[in-house]
Amino acid sequence: MRILIISSNPISTTDNNGKTLRSFFRQFPKEDLATLYFHPNLKPDFDTCSNLYRINEINILKSIFNLSFTAKNTAPKQDDFQIVGKGSNSSLFSHCKNLLKHLPAFREALWKLNTWDTDELNQWISDFKPDIVFAMLGDSIFAHKMALKISKRYSIPLAVYFTDDYILNDYSSNFIEKRHIAKLRKIYSHTVNNAHLLYAIGDKMAAAYSNYFGKKFGVLINCIDFSKQVALEPLKISQDHDIIISYLGGLHYNRWKSICRVGRAFRTRKDIHIRVFSGQQPDDHIMENFHNSGVEFCGSLTEQEVGREIAKSHFLIHAESFSPQDKAFTQYSVSTKIPEYMSSNRQIICIGPSDIASVELLEQNGFGILINEKDTDEEISNKIIKAIENYDSFDFKRQYDFALSKFDKTAIAANLKKDFSSLLD
Repeated sequence: MRILIISSNPISTTDNNGKTLRSFFRQFPKEDLATLYFHPNLKPDFDTCSNLYRINEINILKSIFNLSFTAKNTAPKQDDFQIVGKGSNSSLFSHCKNLLKHLPAFREALWKLNTWDTDELNQWISDFKPDIVFAMLGDSIFAHKMALKISKRYSIPLAVYFTDDYILNDYSSNFIEKRHIAKLRKIYSHTVNNAHLLYAIGDKMAAAYSNYFGKKFGVLINCIDFSKQVALEPLKISQDHDIIISYLGGLHYNRWKSICRVGRAFRTRKDIHIRVFSGQQPDDHIMENFHNSGVEFCGSLTEQEVGREIAKSHFLIHAESFSPQDKAFTQYSVSTKIPEYMSSNRQIICIGPSDIASVELLEQNGFGILINEKDTDEEISNKIIKAIENYDSFDFKRQYDFALSKFDKTAIAANLKKDFSSLLD
């Protein structure tokens, strides 16, 4: 069974979507996987999938300026990533990304030129001989069209997976965004109607999408390989040692603002440290807010370093924005951090709206120190201080057992293989 994965990001050990893909496909034979992706800089996990093909807007723009109208795409190798930025056009990509983010119509127009659809790409797909296309799709119309086109061209079934919502809530603030959402809803409907398997990242999104489209959606949530994970022992808290509270993840969707609220509650306490680890470099405005809130930004981490920093932490923060516009994107999504946090034998400080999927999962199952929008700095402090005082009585085993029952990679991968096999019977 050979799977062609189409995604904005490759399978990786650092990026959230890449880690989610890795959790699903890590147990598939490496030779049965190939990935077609669009991000020029992220380092793929070559141990899970080494058959890669990369297409990006930089190459499309170059093809236009050179009047060749055939994008010179690449099959990246592991050596390409030994030197940071080698062949990645990091600075150019950063400028293009910022520009295209605010001009979705221009971005889609670039891809509509079909300069990506080369003989080289089609030969790569033909050589691989995929049995199924698995597409992780978001707000890029071209990615939907590409997945549908490849599925139809090679007469192979299409499985699609949605991790964020871009269509149920209207997050638009201007005509351009409204027009883009209208186009997204149209292509989503076309994709859903032509897909053979449909998945969402959590129960809340699966139910909402099933109701919206009138189609059954399965649930694929980021999972943990418990067979290879060494369970951490809960840390002990004593008066002689400082309390470490860590956040590990992205700062987008204004999550940094919620982290600052936790920081402000303890900015006069020298024995409580709020640390942030992220692959996203904060701009000067965010760094100033971190500093004023007593939050320490500690940079990015490798996969191995993530485990070490979690082991040093007494509490882990899960943060969501209270902004209605940010909530439109995150309401139905279960964060990739939730399984990692719950299986780490660490208590979770969860700050965010109560009707967001990640918050609901923790609240409904009795996990997490829940902080809402109305909590004052004093109330936030009191909630966390109470958890510190009762730290030894927290039922870590129940939290771990729940994670094992919900997020075990072996069971999820087995179900996914079963679904794929049913398409080929």
